[in-house]
Amino acid sequence: MQKRSLQYYVLALPVTIPFLIGVAACSILWWQLKPIMPIAKDDATAQLIFLLLKLFTITILACIALSFITWLIAIIFNSITKRKQHIQWQLQRLPNTQKPSLFLQLKPWLSPLLGSTEIIWRLSDDKFTPIVSVHRTFKSFRLARYTAQLNWPLQDYKAYTVVQAQIYITDAFRFFRWRITLPIQQSLHNLPVAAPAQQNFTPTETTEEPIATKKRLPRLGELFQYKNFEDNDDVRRIVWKIYAKNKELVVRTADVQYLPAIQVYLYASFYKPEKTAAGFIAQQTLNTYKQRLWALIQAMEKEEIEVIWRTDQPTQISANEAAHTIQWQITQCDWQHKTSIDQFLVAKHKGMACVNVYTPLSIIQKIILEKKVSNVIFIPIADQYTPFTFKTIFKWLWVSDEPGTSLWKSWNNWQQQNKLHKLEQQYIQQLREIKNVIILKEKA
Repeated sequence: MQKRSLQYYVLALPVTIPFLIGVAACSILWWQLKPIMPIAKDDATAQLIFLLLKLFTITILACIALSFITWLIAIIFNSITKRKQHIQWQLQRLPNTQKPSLFLQLKPWLSPLLGSTEIIWRLSDDKFTPIVSVHRTFKSFRLARYTAQLNWPLQDYKAYTVVQAQIYITDAFRFFRWRITLPIQQSLHNLPVAAPAQQNFTPTETTEEPIATKKRLPRLGELFQYKNFEDNDDVRRIVWKIYAKNKELVVRTADVQYLPAIQVYLYASFYKPEKTAAGFIAQQTLNTYKQRLWALIQAMEKEEIEVIWRTDQPTQISANEAAHTIQWQITQCDWQHKTSIDQFLVAKHKGMACVNVYTPLSIIQKIILEKKVSNVIFIPIADQYTPFTFKTIFKWLWVSDEPGTSLWKSWNNWQQQNKLHKLEQQYIQQLREIKNVIILKEKA
């Protein structure tokens, strides 16, 4: 069972900490004033102060009571609506945003007139997003649609599954809180985003190993142009709406599109032996590898190269037409220790192989000597780490998986980073002497 934070259990309580502090403060104040009240009966000034204090207390209690009533009405209505399964929700990720953002719509939903509604999403790995407030789509006293937007704090490039939405209804004073949970089963992909690499990745043709190329071939595209009907035209392309309006026979014509000039098979290896880096370091290097893989593909497509993606694990094609197919598949990949890159290369489809420091150097040399690929692209994933120096000896104090990680574990993580950085530099020095190896530019 996963260890949960104190905040998880505090949020489940119907009363908040400010309410408990307020009750304790009022109790102490009453305990201090109670012995003075009989003595102050003969003092007009003291009686006036006590009268003002009573009026202030009654006003505050009336406001709290009114806020409590609207809070209670919202709880009753939303609970009944949930039980009748009338609440409709729509969860999606906003495109074209600087940071990954989640967007939720609730309908119908009743928020307290004197209060607010907040929401937390729970993921399949039992992690929780920060709490955010929901807002009406338009101001009105009738039931309306509410929206919530969250800047996604999850940095790993992978598929996340949202399994639950925890909605908290609070009053205006934030003294009372009630939780209503909605089951949500929806996968969201955090796609890698990277600027195109400043490097030419166009493969050079040689007499020994020519790259499989294909000239631009015309093909029919979308039917969106029009021309007058001729005898040899297909009658099925006649636009009858235009004929009904103008009494003219017009047909649609096909736009001519072209295939990319070069077609390259790109084999991406996610092989990582079991005894190498794990946990925090493995996930960090995986994010870097995915980010630079996507930057490589962007650079190749910018040069009008059609990339045929191949990897060592099964992936699913996106149903979302707006998402790039390869970008979607990169998100689903993870480190694996069963299939090395020399085991899934196809001899009849020679192309380019992407490897990293986790790929044994002997395997890289093997696929080059056996001419299984025309080029090997080495992608650095440990250049972000600082090598050992006297100035960085104390860095291990801050390197950790998460808050609360032990000092010894932080030291082990720093040692793994330093070891991985040295190993990668050795790889780069040896691979520079090999002709058909392209080393991706390191981080500046």
